[in-house]
Amino acid sequence: MNYIQVKNQIANSIDNIKFVKPEALFPHEQVTKNINHILQDIQQSGFINNPINCLNINNRLIVLDGHHRLESLINLNCKLVPIQIVSKSEIKLDYWYHELDNTNFNKIWNYINRHNNSTTAHRSGISIGIGNEKKQISVDKSQFFSFVMNIFNMYKESEFYRKDSIKEKTQWICYEGITLDDIYINSINRKLFPSNVTKFGGFNKIEGLKIPLSILQKPSDLAIRNFINELG
Repeated sequence: MNYIQVKNQIANSIDNIKFVKPEALFPHEQVTKNINHILQDIQQSGFINNPINCLNINNRLIVLDGHHRLESLINLNCKLVPIQIVSKSEIKLDYWYHELDNTNFNKIWNYINRHNNSTTAHRSGISIGIGNEKKQISVDKSQFFSFVMNIFNMYKESEFYRKDSIKEKTQWICYEGITLDDIYINSINRKLFPSNVTKFGGFNKIEGLKIPLSILQKPSDLAIRNFINELG
């Protein structure tokens, strides 16, 4: 987008930009990678790029995207964080593929086969496959979260790649059974899904907005009001 388009997009979404205390937010995924480079970028530039996308469900603010930026702001002792509140009706929930090496693929495949032989399934949860060939795994509803975590923990320490799509002969796993209800219920109970599993689209995500770190670390009503007024 060009400068005018960015300004118009921000102006049209200004009512959805809020400044809230970090403890008011409910993250839904783990922060597993080193955030030092994100933290240093914010600290050195004096700005955070774009608000953190959140969904308001039952007056609880569920973090959709921006977990690493949120963790960085907390580490920088920010009293407030900028968020963009997104409507549930706008959201399109999608999933990343995780590309696996032979060792991890075989380990997970064997675990899944043992699981399928030892439980009564009630819902679909995970898909695993090679290229376009896939096997859908059904999971007992009460065990769904722990099953997802058990699978992810088998390979989270190794290097894996998240992909939008998969190529022929690529070995992969996808957690396509996770729903918005799963995200909500687990996040309010502070149970975090793995990082880089879900992704969200379909809404008008604010981009190109730089928020000063100073008004987050030492906030005042006047500074916040002046910043909002400049956006309009």
